[in-house]
Amino acid sequence: MIPGKLNKRATFQKRSTLKNEVGHLDDGWLDLQAGTRWVSIEPISAREILAAGQVQGEITHRIRCRYFEGVTTATRIIYKGRIFDIKSALNLREKNSELEILCTEGASNG
Repeated sequence: MIPGKLNKRATFQKRSTLKNEVGHLDDGWLDLQAGTRWVSIEPISAREILAAGQVQGEITHRIRCRYFEGVTTATRIIYKGRIFDIKSALNLREKNSELEILCTEGASNG
């Protein structure tokens, strides 16, 4: 991994159940501990899909960062208000040094 390519600051979040101000449980998102990381984001492909009767765009991205535990398909990434839904997270060469994350941006948005 070339550290200079990790030029975007992104936040990793996990789905969680939270209590709201009146004590009811709501689904929400929490930042992972040490979840703000330097990443590289590369678009791979784009397509349009029909969802809820409307055509929506969906873009597939490859996101790379230094390895850390806790990144799964139940995690998402936020970068400048954009939401990336994680489809897979690979520990490259099983060395615990680099993660390659395949994500979609668009149709579902977390």
